[in-house]
Amino acid sequence: FERILPDTLSVRDRFTVSDELVYLVERT
Repeated sequence: FERILPDTLSVRDRFTVSDELVYLVERT
């Protein structure tokens, strides 16, 4: 999945995923 995406999108996607995790953790 990450191989197809450029580095910028890959990093951006990782930040988005981590952001969602933080949101879920704070929500719990």
